[in-house]
Amino acid sequence: MTPEDESHPLIEVRDLTISFPKRRQTVEAVRGIDFSLETGKTLAVVGESGSGKTITALSLAGLLLPPPECRVGGQILFRGRDVQQMKPRELRKLRGKEIAYIFQDPATSLNPVFSIGYQIAETIKTHLPEVKNVRECAIDSLAKVGIQEPQKRLRDFPHQLSGGQIQRVMIAMALACEPRLLIADEPTSALDATVQTQVLNLLRQIKATRSLSIILITHNFAIVAGLAQEVAVMFRGKIVESGPTPQILQNPQHPYTKALLACIPQPGQRISRLPTVDYSTLEC
Repeated sequence: MTPEDESHPLIEVRDLTISFPKRRQTVEAVRGIDFSLETGKTLAVVGESGSGKTITALSLAGLLLPPPECRVGGQILFRGRDVQQMKPRELRKLRGKEIAYIFQDPATSLNPVFSIGYQIAETIKTHLPEVKNVRECAIDSLAKVGIQEPQKRLRDFPHQLSGGQIQRVMIAMALACEPRLLIADEPTSALDATVQTQVLNLLRQIKATRSLSIILITHNFAIVAGLAQEVAVMFRGKIVESGPTPQILQNPQHPYTKALLACIPQPGQRISRLPTVDYSTLEC
């Protein structure tokens, strides 16, 4: 670890704003949020659909459209450097090598006309040109995420894999270049309950075996407790509550956080309907 790493959080967001200018008005998707993440820690960003979670995550890797389609304000400091000030060539080196991204829908994340092996190899060749045996590196990446018979799977196409297998392939691609930060955007939302558990266990194992920081984007508080040390709750483009995971889960302060937690099914609990939030009473 360099002195630069020791003097800064791995990633620090300061007064981040994201807006989309329209013909008659400007839509503010993210409104002045702040958070930071230390090396080796996991931050869960929790909120309902439309709260600004994914837009925030995309901005961290410089994946949003450039102005005038999208305007980003504030600072996104990765290892002390502002992502927004990086040139396109620097951003290409950052993505994949330093910051890896697992997108929300695994079924549409892979190119259907190329084999699994080709797509993993492309990632390795782009960011690790020093690797001599790319095929062996790809096989090792698949094996580490629990893909059975990885040599054979290299020849498979995405349509030949189940949803859980595709998600494992996405994780293998994301981790092949040993990034410092992994952004997982709803990594279990399109999977059934059994496969969700498998994917979450895989993320826990990966985090336990390497010094990897994770930003987990989710609307589901139920998956947060066993994976994240910190939680940030987003509502209408703002972080309304944040803190250590036990504190947020056991003693939430904001009405929106309380409502989200109340939606988690409890053993033996029988309710006629889920609780609702009176948005008119929430300050935002």
